[in-house]
Amino acid sequence: MGASPSDTKKLSVFSAELTPAEEHLALAIAGGSSIKNAAADQGLTEKMLSLRRLRKPCLDQAIRQACAIKQLSLIDGAREILDAEPDTNRAKLTWDVLKWTAGKFDPQQFGERMDINLTATVDIGAALAEARNRVTVRPMCDLDDTIDGEFEALPHDQPAETIDKESTDGAAIPDIFS
Repeated sequence: MGASPSDTKKLSVFSAELTPAEEHLALAIAGGSSIKNAAADQGLTEKMLSLRRLRKPCLDQAIRQACAIKQLSLIDGAREILDAEPDTNRAKLTWDVLKWTAGKFDPQQFGERMDINLTATVDIGAALAEARNRVTVRPMCDLDDTIDGEFEALPHDQPAETIDKESTDGAAIPDIFS
């Protein structure tokens, strides 16, 4: 029952499309190495790795998955890291950094923000029926009859001269600017 070489496929942890060097890079990141150090071990600069990630989406996905694995293993091992630290202030600071990075890495799982979704169906039919009943039961309260009237033009009792007694004719005003 031996398998022929043509029947065996490349077994990959991340993607079958990755080269062995790319697979090694992703495994190094998942093992705890930083992306920068893992790329340097492969002889790549950060810029070269960024360009490869843009051109090859499966490599980008593998690196993202490796970072997720690294973050989860770091969170799982946080208890041992904190127990090994004799200084409580330093342990608290380490824990705060781990919480912060975990929250930035996966805000839905480790974030401090609470998301509360509430869905409820409200039936306002009963309230509307009750309001309609109140309207029909309530007596009509109209205002008293209003007086019907018309506008009339008032006669001009005032003389045509101006009421202003202090103003003078425009010619009598001296020109102070000349």
